[in-house]
Amino acid sequence: MAESLDPQAAFEAALGPAMMKEDQCKEYKTSIFMAPGEKMLGGAKQMKTIADTLAAFMNAEGGILFIGVTDDYKTVGIKSDLQYLEYSASSLVLKTSRVNDAGHTYKGTPDSYELKIRAIVRAFLSENASALVSDITFHNVQGAVVCRVICKPCKLGD
Repeated sequence: MAESLDPQAAFEAALGPAMMKEDQCKEYKTSIFMAPGEKMLGGAKQMKTIADTLAAFMNAEGGILFIGVTDDYKTVGIKSDLQYLEYSASSLVLKTSRVNDAGHTYKGTPDSYELKIRAIVRAFLSENASALVSDITFHNVQGAVVCRVICKPCKLGD
């Protein structure tokens, strides 16, 4: 029987050396909609936390946000976020939210997830800040989908 890797080793094997302890350039969040321990999805509080994290990267040297990962490297994935996007596409939850692209119907897909992250940045920060979110990718890690958001630093005049 093969020995299973500890969560940190599994991440490093799946995504390379970028997966290490949180620091000023690296952060882990479990969801864009719900903070750990919260009972309800869709709160603007967690979306603001996501925007604040990206703003901190922009104001420093840039950084990487991993969504679908706990602070102790456990992969929870973004499945519940994708399901929430699918559910809310037919409800007023996102349509009445200030964090919405005009006329966009969100679906439970990685493309919609990326659009939602960019909409969060525009709503809580600015259109210019959205341009600093340079890359959003999705990775299968330990049987779950993790979202990686790469953010560039803001340079004077951006």
